[in-house]
Amino acid sequence: MTTNNPMVKAVFFDIDGTLVNYKAHVICDSTLAALRALRAQGVKLFVATGRPLKGTAFLKDIFDFDGFLALTGSYCADKDGVFFTKKMSADTRNRFMDYLESHKLAGIMETADRYVYTEINDRVRTVMNRELPPAENCRELAEDVYQMIAFVTADEQAGLMAQMHDCTAFRWSDGAVDLTLKTGGKRAGITAVLEKYGIDRADTMAFGDGGNDTDMLEFVGTGIAMGNAADAAKAAADYITDDVEHDGIFNALKHFGVI
Repeated sequence: MTTNNPMVKAVFFDIDGTLVNYKAHVICDSTLAALRALRAQGVKLFVATGRPLKGTAFLKDIFDFDGFLALTGSYCADKDGVFFTKKMSADTRNRFMDYLESHKLAGIMETADRYVYTEINDRVRTVMNRELPPAENCRELAEDVYQMIAFVTADEQAGLMAQMHDCTAFRWSDGAVDLTLKTGGKRAGITAVLEKYGIDRADTMAFGDGGNDTDMLEFVGTGIAMGNAADAAKAAADYITDDVEHDGIFNALKHFGVI
């Protein structure tokens, strides 16, 4: 990682808690101004998120990003279409299901365009807090899976991860974690972007706030954690800016002389 690079050619942004605030779920005016200033300089702008691709659709009405690294970098698309995927193997999926079933736990298989629930129970309802589709037999799921969610507490997580040795867990709720492949993550998606667009890693920046942003913040030329970021994201970053509610993205880009 470097600490300052005026020749920025690509910037990657997490969504929740970074581009979008938690209170109103909108992009603030200063961030929009920063995005427009970067675009005017010809900088490529990408969203890197744990959300599925359809979960980024609302952004298209706000700003025209160059591409999206969805499902924590495991499903990447730009205006040309999908250009990189990193799917779970049958073995990984089966070990996940074996553990859930043997411990009477629930989970989600995340495909390119939907969440497939292994079962619906009180913990799932509490964590998701939305209308849920019926559970399905995930053993027979024909679609590729790019990310998984386990509805486990912190105490239960250790046992699960002892079986999921090829995965990394990112906790986003007291009752749930995302599982991505150790060979995947946002770093893998960014690598695919750099290869496609011919951009050097040193000429990149990224903004994030969560545990699933740590590999991204470590990998890019300049990693910036929001002031509201988790401790792991702050430790991985080169610079800690103001929080999402107080112009963090705009202020950091000004600090580094990028805009």
